[in-house]
Amino acid sequence: MSMNSDNPFQSSRNNTTEPQPKKRNVWVWVLGTLGVLGVVGALVCCGGSYFMFQFGQNMMGDQIKKQVGDDPIIVEHIGEIESAKMSFTETASAADGQKPDPIAFDVVGDKGSAVLVIRPDNNAPGQPFSFRSAELILPDGSRHQLVSGDDAGDLPSSVDATAPEPADEFQTIDIEQLQPLNN
Repeated sequence: MSMNSDNPFQSSRNNTTEPQPKKRNVWVWVLGTLGVLGVVGALVCCGGSYFMFQFGQNMMGDQIKKQVGDDPIIVEHIGEIESAKMSFTETASAADGQKPDPIAFDVVGDKGSAVLVIRPDNNAPGQPFSFRSAELILPDGSRHQLVSGDDAGDLPSSVDATAPEPADEFQTIDIEQLQPLNN
């Protein structure tokens, strides 16, 4: 066999070794993909939690607007309530060791702003958000009691105060004695 370099089909076997192609590291790709999926999952989880938290705060703020918006003290000092958002710093400073802990809201209206500190009433069955006392704290430090613990029932509210009491006993009916309805 002659070594003709013009023949493209002739193999030239030299004693030199060619560099081998680099192996693709499968584990790098697997771990990289898992890392990216983990970051995306964490962002979705945190974003969803933040959205649900904001949604819950807005619902509580709307309930506050409905329940105390017509109170004469609120109307005098705040006017029509434009927003009511939970204040974590005021809630922490209002904690006095009694249960349930008070919740503070930053209330803004067309006449001014203030902090509304309420003490929830956990013993009000069937009412989504009720409270037994509420106090309005104005920026100058003056405090106005909207609802005291004794007259919490006097709070103007959208909740029907004439709701029926839950039944303590159930009435039983014998099914065999029922008559079919004739139309």
